[in-house]
Amino acid sequence: MSDRLDGQYIVLDIEFTKSKERTEIIEIGAQRLLSYNYGTRVKESDSFNKLVKPLHLPKQSLLDLLGMKKEDLQEAQNFANVFQEFLEWVGDENTFYVVWGTRDPKIIEKECKNYHLVKEFQSMDFIDIQSYTMLQDKIKNLPSLASMVKKYGEFEGKQHNALNDAVNTSKILKNII
Repeated sequence: MSDRLDGQYIVLDIEFTKSKERTEIIEIGAQRLLSYNYGTRVKESDSFNKLVKPLHLPKQSLLDLLGMKKEDLQEAQNFANVFQEFLEWVGDENTFYVVWGTRDPKIIEKECKNYHLVKEFQSMDFIDIQSYTMLQDKIKNLPSLASMVKKYGEFEGKQHNALNDAVNTSKILKNII
C-alpha cells in the first residue's frame, strides 16, 4: 500500500521592520512538510526564502541583528510580488500555515491589505504552535522559539532569519503531530 498525500503544512516565519510610517515585512521564510495517511506520517519537503523590498529601509542596527545588507533589500522585489511568488510555491494542496506566535499572521494581514491581497490572505488557515505548546506544557510565560526547540534538539542556523526560524519551528511541529 502506498502513502496517500493528505495535504501540507507550510511552516512560515517573517522578519519585519517597524517605522513611524508602518510595519513592513522584509523577509519571508517557509518550510514545507507533506502530510501522508491522515497525518500519521509527515515528511520534510522543500523551502522558500525571499527578501522583500520595503518602502522605508530599516535602521542599520536591525539589519545587523537580522544579518541583512541594505543593498540586498534594495534589490529585492516588493511584498506583492514576493507574496504572489510564495503563494505559487505553496500551490493548490490542502494547506495549513503553521506559525510561532500570533504576531506574524497579523503583520501578514496588514501587508496584504496594503497591497490589495486581502482575498489571498483570507484563504490562509493558521495554526499557532506557540500557544499549543504553552497549553500542552502548562507554560505561563511566552517561551522563545530557541528554548522550545531545545526540547527536540539543537537550534539550526542563526536566529532572526525567517527560513532558519521556519525550519526550527518545523522541528517542534514534527514532534507534536
